[in-house]
This record gives sequence, structure tokens and C-alpha cells, in this order.
Amino acid sequence: NFYIIGSAVDVTGLAHIKEFRNDIIVVYIISVLIIFVIGFLFSYYTLKPLKDIIVQIRDISEHNLHKRLIVPKAKDEIYELTETFNSTFNRLEKSFSNHRQFVTTISHEFRTPLSTLIAELELAKELNVTLDDYKISINNALQDATHASQLSSALLDFARASYDASQISFTDLRVDEILADAKVDLLQKNQDYRIGIHYMDNMADKDESNYDFYGNPYLLQVAFLNLMENACKYSADRSCRVEIEVHGKTLKIRFIDHGVGIDEKELDKIFDLFYRGANKHDEKGNGIGLSIVKRIIEMHHGSILLTSAPGEGSVFQVRFCSDNKKSSLT
Repeated sequence: NFYIIGSAVDVTGLAHIKEFRNDIIVVYIISVLIIFVIGFLFSYYTLKPLKDIIVQIRDISEHNLHKRLIVPKAKDEIYELTETFNSTFNRLEKSFSNHRQFVTTISHEFRTPLSTLIAELELAKELNVTLDDYKISINNALQDATHASQLSSALLDFARASYDASQISFTDLRVDEILADAKVDLLQKNQDYRIGIHYMDNMADKDESNYDFYGNPYLLQVAFLNLMENACKYSADRSCRVEIEVHGKTLKIRFIDHGVGIDEKELDKIFDLFYRGANKHDEKGNGIGLSIVKRIIEMHHGSILLTSAPGEGSVFQVRFCSDNKKSSLT
């Protein structure tokens, strides 16, 4: 028996394999380059809206907070991001505007009483001779200082009422008790005022829990006190009738007076800051009280409605809906 062992080299096969290997390397390199170019273009066009947003945000500063980002047409994640930024800028602009307005208001409103006080003291220093002259000057200066003190308290309340509701502490309270506290505080300052609080609910519907509320007791007391003081101040009999009633989950409080009233064309402006109606010469004031009241009521998600007629009196109705009641907030 014979065993024959043979070997050979497949030159053609090796050449094909080598050529195939070179083709694979070339294809691999070209594929990597194509993938890199495609990835670069894809990332560029994908991130371009974000880069545009960054450029637009950099252009917005405290001096041009009115500018907003351009909202894309497609409602995708970029659209939601742009809307979120714009809503944030809206809140920032409102906050800056409130602070700027508050600072301007303080500087403007304090200038008059302080200038008068300084002038009065300078005149007293230069011209007064007798003791009676000094007493008159001191009384005038005391009145100006009292006015400045009242103005500072009103502006402080206005600033507190302008805060974001999330920055104000809320607690469980009774609305009728807050009304009673406001009445006591006002009568301590003005003993000539007459204020009556009346429950308008039917006996079958009376329930102490109906007056449970969730809010800030200090701010609500400031609002109620301002409404009572306004009613008494502009009434010939210096009286205010307060009516409180509950219908279902709606709480209504009416502050009624029989004073000089307000003209119909002034009703839309009466809650504006520092606005005073045609009856401003009847009583002293600074035009801040009703602005404070409106902001406090809105902070508690309520509404205030004014009905008035010249010579017949005014009715301020404060309304709190079910969303403000303790049962829905706690």
C-alpha cells in the first residue's frame, strides 16, 4: 500500500482573499467617514434649535426682559422648552416690574411728606419766636410724620400683598373671626366709627364650619380693615354694615355704606394704585388701600365686585369660591 501526500498553493484564492480584505478595509474606512459626516449633520441640525435658544437667552438681560424666545412651529420637546422659558421670563418680568414700581412709588410718595416736614422744621428754626409758634410748628411736623408713617405701613402691606402666593404662609382660620378682629382694630383707631357684622344665613343652614377657611390671617385682616375703613370714612354717619353668608361652597362678604358713592366711569379705575376718585377732597388718603385689598383677595383666589352710585353709597362684595374653602385646600 502506498500513501501519497501532496500540497499546493491556491494562488488565485489567496489573491481573491487579499483583494477582499483590502475591499473590506476600504469599505470600513468609507463607512466610518460617512457615519461621521451623517452623525455630525444629524447632531448639528438636532442641536441647532438649542443653540439658537442659548443665543436668544444670552441676549435677554434685566434691561430687556420684554424679549421672548421665538417659538418653533413643531410642537415637540423644543417647543415645550421654549414655552417654559417664555413663561419663566414672564414671571421674572412681572417680578422686576413690581420691584421697580415699588421702589419708584416709595421715592415718589415719600418725597412730599418728608419735604413738607423738613420745610416746616426749617421755618420753625428761622422764624418762630414764641412758645405758641413752636407748638404750631411741632403739631404740623407731627401731622406730616404721622402721614409718612401711615404711608410706609400702607406700602409695606402693598409689598406683602404683591408677593407670590407660594411665599405666603397659609393656615386654617375662621373668616368671621378675622372680620371681628379687623373691626376691633379699626374701632381702636377710630372710636367714632360704627361697624355691624350680620350673618345672613338661614337658621337651618347655619354651621360654624361654613366659615372655615385656609388663608393668611394677617393679609385678610388688612383687606377687611381697609374695606371697613373706606366705608366709614366716606359715610356721613361713619358706619359700615358687613354681611356674611354662605351658599353651598361659596362664601360672600358684603361691605355696605351709605356714603357719597362713586361715579360709574370711575369704577374700573378705583382699584388702581394711587388712584383716588372725585371724592378725594372729602377725606385724606393715599390711594393704596383698595389696591392692597384687590391683590390680597386675588392671592386667596377670590374676587371683589363694586357696585356704587353717587349719593347712594357703595357695596364691595368679596366672594370666595369652593376652591378657597378649607375642605378643598387641606
